[in-house]
Amino acid sequence: MMRFHSACFVVLCWAVICRGQEKCCIKPDMFAVTSGSLVGWHLGEDFGVMSENIFIVADFTQPRFFYNVTAYVDTNISTTILMDDYKQNVRWVIDPVGKTCQKEPLPNEKYKPINRCVPDNAQFLQQVNNPGNVLVNMWYYEYKTESADGMMSTGVTVDECLPTGGSFVGKTKNTGEDVYIMEAFGFFNFKALTDVSQYFKLPSYCDTKFNFVMMKTKATEDAKRLVRSRRFL
Repeated sequence: MMRFHSACFVVLCWAVICRGQEKCCIKPDMFAVTSGSLVGWHLGEDFGVMSENIFIVADFTQPRFFYNVTAYVDTNISTTILMDDYKQNVRWVIDPVGKTCQKEPLPNEKYKPINRCVPDNAQFLQQVNNPGNVLVNMWYYEYKTESADGMMSTGVTVDECLPTGGSFVGKTKNTGEDVYIMEAFGFFNFKALTDVSQYFKLPSYCDTKFNFVMMKTKATEDAKRLVRSRRFL
């Protein structure tokens, strides 16, 4: 009888461990979350460091996504708003300071909306205990497209599959050249939403065709490139 009880205990423990390592998805169809990151880049003899703060609103019912990106490069601070609408297959790039807009098609490299699920090719690394006794599963996977090639790690809470942070190490294409990148990022202020329409209203200065021109600043291009490199959010 003791052996039977021991065997049942082992099976039960193994089931709990395996369940804790299952791949998962963020449950709400609409939510907001903020991401902060530190990025180091290297191109030829040039290199640099930048940080950014991204307020993200996701609407998987459409799907459509809103990004308010604040980038810090040296002593320069820039703000760029991106709206990706997959029903209309368009992206709006908005400069709220210069009050200019650019409308462009979404990337055509089999680009998909941001993923709210741990990718199928992700390998389990370990389970850690974050402050507040929050259990987090760490995952590691290869990310490769026409514009980026590298390895991604990400952490999600065991209870609700909420993203906690991660890193990307690899390279991305910028005007045909390889830009080597190391990025560490974290997520905070996650909030489930029921109505996100306010975030997808275009400013009045986007209503005229004469404003479909935008200054191509390096900070803006960096913000667009780095947002595109993000896989699990």
